[in-house]
Amino acid sequence: MFYQTADMVDGADSLGFNVGGAVPLVNGFQILFSAGRGLTNISTNQFSYYIALYRAF
Repeated sequence: MFYQTADMVDGADSLGFNVGGAVPLVNGFQILFSAGRGLTNISTNQFSYYIALYRAF
């Protein structure tokens, strides 16, 4: 869950959430993911997601 204050005068604050995780692969690689959406100002705060390939060494 996250909260962001307005980024301009007379702008609106926003509240949202993300859920994420990781899937282990081979040789220290993982797929990281996160997805979520806003809970306030829904008309302007749309669905967001993140996918990455991570390597630990």
